[in-house]
Amino acid sequence: MKTLLPTIIALLLSFQSVAAQNISIGYDYVSSSRLKDNDGNNYGTGDLSIVTASFNKTLSMKFNERRQPTIWIASINAQYGIMNNDGLALSYNPDHIINAGVNFTHIRPIGEKWNVVATIGAGIYAPDDEIRLKSILVNGGVVFIYNLHPTLKLGIGGGLTNSFGAPMVLPMIYVSWERKGKFQFNIELLRELKISASTMLSPKFKLELAAFEMDGISAVMKIDNESKIYSSTMLKSYLGASYQFDKHFSISISAGVDWLRTAQIRDRDIKELFDFSDKSDRHFNPAFRGTAGLKYTF
Repeated sequence: MKTLLPTIIALLLSFQSVAAQNISIGYDYVSSSRLKDNDGNNYGTGDLSIVTASFNKTLSMKFNERRQPTIWIASINAQYGIMNNDGLALSYNPDHIINAGVNFTHIRPIGEKWNVVATIGAGIYAPDDEIRLKSILVNGGVVFIYNLHPTLKLGIGGGLTNSFGAPMVLPMIYVSWERKGKFQFNIELLRELKISASTMLSPKFKLELAAFEMDGISAVMKIDNESKIYSSTMLKSYLGASYQFDKHFSISISAGVDWLRTAQIRDRDIKELFDFSDKSDRHFNPAFRGTAGLKYTF
């Protein structure tokens, strides 16, 4: 499974945080489980802790005659991953990973039902003891989104990344479906998938069930004097709750299962994008995952 996490996450978060100015911090813990491959070979065990922080600032917002907004947003996102591994898993996973980047996003209407979302940015994606010039990854994208229905948005565009060495543009598809009511259902797809349902148990207390959600962490590593790309993609399900103390401050917690956590090291070569073999398809067994977070909106 190959992912372009810096590009995809930055674009998705920027689009979802339209006009929302906030600071948030969070902590994720994935319990220890065995690292195996598709043939059942055992490579040891490991757990994962991730500390996250983000800052989103709306730089400007203007409305046209149809009350459609044109927005500029600045986003800073950072993750610090701590991996405790033993056995051969030590060789296939770095101990500490930094993912930190800055993005600028522009959203504007280009018709009664059309919007364009464009983002560009760069960040450091590396083990904390291997930060080099090659650790800087450029990311960006442009997606044209059509409001097919008040509940359904469809989009197509391209994403920019240099994760595999030379900068390249890859196609992207965006799908967002939302059904509101006492129970709200959501499907989000932007090369990654989230399916969830939520309900407000009170004006301040929200309960959410995520059937599937993907996230991950990545790093540029130097192995045998060659530049490699490490990626860990996680597929999770969880039950979460959030409480809004006032219009500014909220907390959230969740508990669930990481069904899949990959541990892949690939050459930084374009041909790797088209290599669909499972020669390095190592993954951790399902494990418990718990999260907690704080958010301040201003």
